[in-house]
Amino acid sequence: MPRKSRDERLDTRTARLKLTPRREPYWRSIQEGRAIGYRRLSGGKGGTWIARHYDPSATPTRRTKPLGSADDMMDADGATTLNFAQAQDRARAWFAELSRTGGIVTEPVTVKKIMADYLANYTARGGKAERDTRSVIEA
Repeated sequence: MPRKSRDERLDTRTARLKLTPRREPYWRSIQEGRAIGYRRLSGGKGGTWIARHYDPSATPTRRTKPLGSADDMMDADGATTLNFAQAQDRARAWFAELSRTGGIVTEPVTVKKIMADYLANYTARGGKAERDTRSVIEA
């Protein structure tokens, strides 16, 4: 298991609350081409964690993914509210997913998409009851 990165600005809740709110996250590189960012929200609302992956051979070359809320205002639960170590774990899991899939992250499959694909395939095969099938799908 990789060692956790340390950053004085991002490690603790009190250090993060001292950061100036801005649009560009405060980035911390955790591996080459891989970073975790903290975006401080204005109005004393805490912040959010973001992962960034850079691969010059992929298209697009730079990808980002929101990881969850930071534990600035409430204790970390590991699901929606994360501390710095938990955010690193979640980012590494996403980086591993990108590596496994060759940088291709598929969209979630929905019933609507499956039914549209089915209807297109049915029509292409010369289905005789296209209108009835479409009616059943829309119902």
